[in-house]
Amino acid sequence: MGNVTANNGFYITLIGQDPNRAYGLGMCIPGSDRQNCSNCIYGASNLLITICPNQTEGVAWIEALETFCMTEPVIQTLEKDPIRQVNLKEFDNAWESLMHRVIDEAASSGSNTMYYGVDRQQLGTSLSIYGFVQCSKDISASNCDQRLRQNVDNYSSCCSGTQRGITERPSCFMRWDLDPFFGLLDENISSPTPPPEKSDRTISIGVVVGITGILTFVISMLLSLGIALCIRRKAHQ
Repeated sequence: MGNVTANNGFYITLIGQDPNRAYGLGMCIPGSDRQNCSNCIYGASNLLITICPNQTEGVAWIEALETFCMTEPVIQTLEKDPIRQVNLKEFDNAWESLMHRVIDEAASSGSNTMYYGVDRQQLGTSLSIYGFVQCSKDISASNCDQRLRQNVDNYSSCCSGTQRGITERPSCFMRWDLDPFFGLLDENISSPTPPPEKSDRTISIGVVVGITGILTFVISMLLSLGIALCIRRKAHQ
């Protein structure tokens, strides 16, 4: 557990000798509290031992509140009150746009960081869809992209219009909701700060160029006049 928190939220370990060697992998959401991460890894390992006592493999996603001895994807709906009234076609279009965006972010995050993406998508005038995806760091970026997009396809075929849900595979996780979750996105995400208004006293570039040109002309005339006076004085002498 300590190794997970000490290694940027991801750690692989093994114990025993072949053919009885066992591999373990622990992963936490980037930016999660160290103590919460340790508690989740500890809870997941205990759940796997309890629920999958005779299995040689198992997966536990603690934040999903489920543990599975699985090799196939699992899709859960998290419908709860209140169910917001939304246009289903508009919701699905916004959902798909959001998920493709966070998948692109996760798959392009590079081998030195966690494969994850998080963002929100505006829905109508008053709602947002929040999305989060994460892949296990032991797979390639292309595999991460492929498996997450399979989750999108599964959603389209079984759960279209579901306002809250989770899709889990052994190596990737996807969640969406109409409310913020995991503490990843603040509910009141501020809009980009508009550029400061220009003061009435601001001098435009054109004015500056004009003033500079006038000053140059005046200085040139003064220099020419000074040279002419100097030459005339010498002539009189």
